[in-house]
Amino acid sequence: DYAIKNGDKKYSYYREHTHAIASGVDPGAIMAELFMKDTGTCRGAGGSMHIFDKKTYFQGGWALVAEQLPYACGAAKSILLDRAMGLSDDEEIIKQNVAPGADDDRVSVVFVGEGGAQNG
Repeated sequence: DYAIKNGDKKYSYYREHTHAIASGVDPGAIMAELFMKDTGTCRGAGGSMHIFDKKTYFQGGWALVAEQLPYACGAAKSILLDRAMGLSDDEEIIKQNVAPGADDDRVSVVFVGEGGAQNG
């Protein structure tokens, strides 16, 4: 097991390539994105700025310093709402009216650098 799990919601900033790899995003898809290939995480449209992977719940590439912080807080709240409302994601990452398992330990993870530590 890893500390960061596939179902955890992960948010990073610009130059998020290593965070994406640590979060389980396919390194080949990340490299393809950097070289603007159709097989990239955003089909080459994001370049080095935007790495996004739906199946690992990874979203990166925020342009403003510490901009990802409120999104990660909202993701944490959405996890709590899923539990309270009895909702979970299916294999296609679409909300279903099925309660998460009793062992649901998802968290929201935010990567932030020292420059953004004083923001928020």
